Amino acid sequence: MRKIRLNKVQDIKRLLSRIINQVLSGELDNGKANCIGQLCNIMLRAMEKGELELRLDELELLIGSKNKSSTGDNL
Repeated sequence: MRKIRLNKVQDIKRLLSRIINQVLSGELDNGKANCIGQLCNIMLRAMEKGELELRLDELELLIGSKNKSSTGDNL
């Protein structure tokens, strides 16, 4: 079996499109398709959380550096 990269949302969309077509053509049974769909959903949520975590870290760094410069630590 070929490994599939799922690094971007577009990769997951492409996989789901392929799975849908395989189910509709009878190449893939509903049970496997359902499992793959659930795993894709988990992957999407993990990607979202990872992206939000990175953005939050950047904001915390930005706020922290602004607070240091505005507290008058130049004494």
